[in-house]
Amino acid sequence: MKTILITGASGFIGSRACSFFRNAGYLVRAHSRSPIPDQDVVVGDLQTEDAIEGACKDVDGIFHIAGLAHSRGVDEGALERVNVRWTRELANAAKRRSVPFLFISSSKVYGETGHFSEASPLNPQDAYSRAKVRAEDEIQKATDRFVILRPPPVYGVGSKGSLRFLIRAVQKGWPLPVGSIRSLRSYVFVDNLLSAAEMFLRSERSGIWNVTDDEDVSLADLAHRIARASRSSDFSFRFPLFPLRVMGILRPGMYDKVAGEFTLDIGRLKACGYEPSFSVNEGLRIACS
Repeated sequence: MKTILITGASGFIGSRACSFFRNAGYLVRAHSRSPIPDQDVVVGDLQTEDAIEGACKDVDGIFHIAGLAHSRGVDEGALERVNVRWTRELANAAKRRSVPFLFISSSKVYGETGHFSEASPLNPQDAYSRAKVRAEDEIQKATDRFVILRPPPVYGVGSKGSLRFLIRAVQKGWPLPVGSIRSLRSYVFVDNLLSAAEMFLRSERSGIWNVTDDEDVSLADLAHRIARASRSSDFSFRFPLFPLRVMGILRPGMYDKVAGEFTLDIGRLKACGYEPSFSVNEGLRIACS
């Protein structure tokens, strides 16, 4: 039975990853900066070489999920220390042990709007996504056995961010002015993301991969699907996009974040055998439960 080290085990993706990989037959060594109920937990910051060596001892793979989240006011120095240097040291540890290193990056490395494949030029727009780019660079310098996954917003039970806000707003019956927003965007259900990671852990492939639910949806359609999954009424309504465009002039990038298209090409991933285990509707049904 293979042992995998999963960092960020107390977070949304990390906690689900621990359950997912156990169910897939792996021994999970979970890392968290604070104690959590678990069978094999490494507690601490992994800031020293000894701590990293101890956490990585006898593992067959490293799945690095931990890091400072994307939010306003995050210090760029802290992002460099936690999201870049820590990633580099763990990738070096994977190299020393000749084990695969899996890393959750972000589709935000491409920018804020457009349709992107893995070959698209990178255009990070904030400190978080710039740190992700630097972390990816450090991984590729450190080891040849790497898998970098670039997901769009990830959703599921316990997810945070704008998608979770939308789910709560729909479930509470708030009227939402999203009926006119028809631009398509990519999302990924957490178990679909993890099934892609597990597929690569079983294979010898390395590289950078986009991963989505393989179905892009508009914000208007998403609100409707959430209402249906929650058995709630859909109170979204059409609202002229002109005021939003004006606000986008006053706050550059705002329109693209809310109403712009953002889709990912996963043709390379599907060519490797990936098929999402859950459809968008099935993922939303679980996330809304």
